[in-house]
Amino acid sequence: CKDDPNILAQACYFFAALTAILPGEIVQQTESIINIFKATCKYLYKNIALLRQLSIQTTSHSLENVQLWIINQSAHALFYTLYTVYPCNFLYHIQREFQRNENLDVFEHIFIPMFQRVRFNARLIDSDRKRELDKVKRLRQHSSNTIFDARKLSLDPLFGRES
Repeated sequence: CKDDPNILAQACYFFAALTAILPGEIVQQTESIINIFKATCKYLYKNIALLRQLSIQTTSHSLENVQLWIINQSAHALFYTLYTVYPCNFLYHIQREFQRNENLDVFEHIFIPMFQRVRFNARLIDSDRKRELDKVKRLRQHSSNTIFDARKLSLDPLFGRES
């Protein structure tokens, strides 16, 4: 399941949408959603040579290339959503997972480039890790604001716009 590119891409898109639409209801699943993101990053790292070719050569439309591009975009969508909705928890789990020696390459080659494509917005961090997961706070948050905030964070022209 963690090596099936179709499942990873669908899971990333599904949970990016679900997290943005129902942040209060899905808050109990935050760690599981972050695990899906980490598995997707590890899959992308296994295919890093092909991923780098995709960024240089955009004319190849083989199924494998299209699939890898979709997985990459889905990982970015989930990244922006998690970073917008749960910034403290997301960064805590990512740091804890990817700072281990066996995951340093994934952190350096997949996660850091994603992180370099976002604007940090200090207004996102309005509490600590525990209060960030407060269901009452999340129920008051409107889903369109979450999606708009995620797009404002992105420097990636395919996902959001630079202002």
